[in-house]
Amino acid sequence: MADFKEFIGIEDNECVFQGKVLADPQFSGDYAFLTLRATTGELGGNGQWVDTPMEIPLMASSPNVVKTLQNHVKAERRLKVNCYYKAWMDGETHRHAFVVTRMKLGRKPYDGPKNQGQGGPSVPPPNMG
Repeated sequence: MADFKEFIGIEDNECVFQGKVLADPQFSGDYAFLTLRATTGELGGNGQWVDTPMEIPLMASSPNVVKTLQNHVKAERRLKVNCYYKAWMDGETHRHAFVVTRMKLGRKPYDGPKNQGQGGPSVPPPNMG
């Protein structure tokens, strides 16, 4: 049987998510795995709009993306990712994730003053006079 393309001429299978990384990425061989929490606005039963959280499983296999995740992404980091959906079998277990093709780093979580207790520069008290 000849190869059959269901949607001839349509090759753009991509989605974009932005949100917050829930936990530090996990690394296995050449792959990285993480979960992103995003929200979407939905009309609630009372007619009011509510934010509904979604937990999105992400996987990265591109060496550049994996390296960026290793060096710059921890829990609570904001990310915007371009990705596509992929499903596979792992033995007898069905797995799925969105495969990251591009990534944009957002805000990092605040981790306190950098010079505290390290003999850094001091700030003189304000002139109260």
